[in-house]
Amino acid sequence: MEKTKLLILRLTDRCNLACRYCYATYGGICKADMPFETAKAAIALFAQPGGKLKIQFTGGEPLLCAGLMQQIFQHVKSEGIQTAFSIQTNGTLLTRETCAVLREMRCAVGVSLDGIGEANALRVYPDGSPSLDDALAGVRALADAGMRCNLNAVVSRANQNFLGGLIRLAALLGNVHGVGLDMFRPIGRGENAGLAPDMETFPDDLLRMLEWRKELAVLGADIRIKELEKVRAMLQAGVQENFYCYAQTGFSAAVDPRGNIYPCASFVGMPDMRIGSIAEGFRSMRQIPGMDETCDACTDAAICRGGCPAGRAACGGRSETDCMMHRTIIEYGRKEYAETFMPD
Repeated sequence: MEKTKLLILRLTDRCNLACRYCYATYGGICKADMPFETAKAAIALFAQPGGKLKIQFTGGEPLLCAGLMQQIFQHVKSEGIQTAFSIQTNGTLLTRETCAVLREMRCAVGVSLDGIGEANALRVYPDGSPSLDDALAGVRALADAGMRCNLNAVVSRANQNFLGGLIRLAALLGNVHGVGLDMFRPIGRGENAGLAPDMETFPDDLLRMLEWRKELAVLGADIRIKELEKVRAMLQAGVQENFYCYAQTGFSAAVDPRGNIYPCASFVGMPDMRIGSIAEGFRSMRQIPGMDETCDACTDAAICRGGCPAGRAACGGRSETDCMMHRTIIEYGRKEYAETFMPD
């Protein structure tokens, strides 16, 4: 078996929010929770003797299954499995009690947040009420527990002009390490929502965010932007990667509540990307196709590697907005690198 570095456990399909761009309904996903026996079987299947396994909890909203998370934590401890935990949550269920559990697990936390005010207006409860105050209270609960987090934003027409504000918000919160950007995908609830970013203004919106990051760093608030950090690391090391993510190397696996196995969480619900199940085993940890043919002539392809393969699969090909994001950030990173390491 190839060495699995990242095991993603989709603990539940349920969510306490009803985000208007959510792609969770894509592929007809049911509202199931993962049985503990399925989680144990997944860990037994993918944990390597003497190796370290990263386990990421996703959903749905994984904190709806906080008890299951504790069971999994106690299980890997009793089995002596060296494990690093992480969770991606909407933040609304981060209370003093849940934060204490996450701290005991030494669990890295990512909170989904698109901004403040109208920028976060698509992240709502089923009755349409806003979730922002509860999500911010969750981030503060992490701070009270002595924990840091990362923010993850879905970039859409609703928040693209607030990306600079998102960096400022991260700095003001005080316990945010960095921000990651996911481009809106026109699938699931967002299929006909008209939420794709405005391509004419999107590059300038991104550049304002990048410049705010630089100004805040001078003031002592060093908020990392995940996509820029990857570019900086590759430029400074002088290396190029042949893959965008673990899914393209066979080093990741995602298990849904029914025990189906996929190369990554973003492929869950795509029947043609299912590679097996906990019950039957898997056919192979096959590599996901790399870049789109249209990327072959692009000078930035050596760094971006064509972007997220699941995003391309869901959208039927390369996303122009995703491509624009990578081109803008790579160009900015190259300019920054030249100014820092190759001054006149």
